[in-house]
Amino acid sequence: MSEHLTEPQAQAPEQSGTWSGWGNGIIIGVLLGLVGAFLQAKTWTIGPITIPIWALVLITALAVFCRAMTTTYGSRRSAIVLYASWLIVTILLASPMPGGDIIIGAGAAQWFYVFGGVIVGAMIVSLPARLGPQEQVEVTVEED
Repeated sequence: MSEHLTEPQAQAPEQSGTWSGWGNGIIIGVLLGLVGAFLQAKTWTIGPITIPIWALVLITALAVFCRAMTTTYGSRRSAIVLYASWLIVTILLASPMPGGDIIIGAGAAQWFYVFGGVIVGAMIVSLPARLGPQEQVEVTVEED
């Protein structure tokens, strides 16, 4: 009696996305963190509702760049480097500086930017490099 089973095909170790992906991830992450620190406080007020429009735009940009890095380099490592760079810059700019200045304050839009970026970035970075059905390999098991 023979049974046919399908198992996911083993993937070769990923070799792409190393130094160039990490370098690009650091540069883009630092730039997103710096630009985001200064633009995230801009809001739109429509009647009694205040919308943190730039925080939404910057969180979306973080998600798009993280996913683009994963897709471009075929590895999540470059996206993790980008996300970590953004997070480090954001945390540093949200901390009091030696002169007492704080770039990212403690308002609702600022908290939305920081926590929204952390949550959305972590979700995007944790997605697999390839979305969709995986290649299947046919396995034949014969019983004696």
